[in-house]
Amino acid sequence: MKKMYHLAMAAVILFAMSACGNDNEKQSKNTEEQVADEQVVDQPVEVEAVEEKPQLPVGPCTIDFDMFSVDLPEGWKVLKKEGHDLKIYPGTGDEFDESIFIQEQPYRSLTEAIQTFKGLVQTKDLGTQTFGTNKFVGFESPGGLTVLMKANDKDEYIQAEVRSAAYKNEAYKQILGSIKLK
Repeated sequence: MKKMYHLAMAAVILFAMSACGNDNEKQSKNTEEQVADEQVVDQPVEVEAVEEKPQLPVGPCTIDFDMFSVDLPEGWKVLKKEGHDLKIYPGTGDEFDESIFIQEQPYRSLTEAIQTFKGLVQTKDLGTQTFGTNKFVGFESPGGLTVLMKANDKDEYIQAEVRSAAYKNEAYKQILGSIKLK
């Protein structure tokens, strides 16, 4: 029984010593970290660059796409320019209701698009619409005006949706007239 007592005591002593050793290690690590922190404080602090969203153009300017370019009048703002899509508005008022959405439609057929629009119930076929020197096929709906223009010999086309409030503003005519095919 005495042997068991001595073994237990030895285990307790070893445990206590190892615990004290770990405290010493922790203290020395804390001291090393403090020294490292103090050294970092002495060095100039690097400021992380804040990623800014790219500034979208404001007219007057020309916006280029693969199949066309379009001129924006003074004050008109680009809300979105991605892939084949461009959304613009006059810079004041409602961004949705006063916007014009222009898309190039590669790999899509103008002939099929015209048939689709002619089949829509609340859409009125306006026939040929001319803006500047550009000729479009136009359709009027409760949401505004949609015009389609043949872009190339592959029957691909440019589509512009002029929302209802923008349709009441004469500036859309200037914008549609400024589209230049490539």
